[in-house]
Amino acid sequence: MNRKAARIISVILFAVLFLASCGEKANYRNDLTVKEVMDKIEATVPLADGYYSVDSDYFDYYFEGADALVDSYEIRIANASTNINQFGVFKVKAGQAEAMKTLCQAYISLKMERWVLQADYIAAEHPKMENAEVRVFGNYVVYTMLTKEDKAAVFKAVEELLKQ
Repeated sequence: MNRKAARIISVILFAVLFLASCGEKANYRNDLTVKEVMDKIEATVPLADGYYSVDSDYFDYYFEGADALVDSYEIRIANASTNINQFGVFKVKAGQAEAMKTLCQAYISLKMERWVLQADYIAAEHPKMENAEVRVFGNYVVYTMLTKEDKAAVFKAVEELLKQ
């Protein structure tokens, strides 16, 4: 009985240690500019018609209060009105990543509500809206509205760029 109990305890201890090591947070660099991260994303998902960067009025309207959370940001949207590709990068102040992630999620929800209400939206673009996602990479918060494949490629590229 003691051997059996010892084995069970050993297995449980191994499992706990294994899971703890898997749950370690990655270390991300903090020395890149938002433009450098954004350029990497755009190079990963280029468009023939390109992208434009939104102005500060757009940022202030859709991300109210974010100016207190971020050091710098950039949001790019597809130039073609028939393409809803969009992504944003926010370099946040220390400890503000989760708050900015919440603002990005609220923004995506608002855009989704408006998208669904549009009677003339382009149905082929709908999966991009459904695949919209926000991720945190240290002090960088990144959101995307892209196809499933493009989103995976973008997050992989950002991870590789920022991981130490």
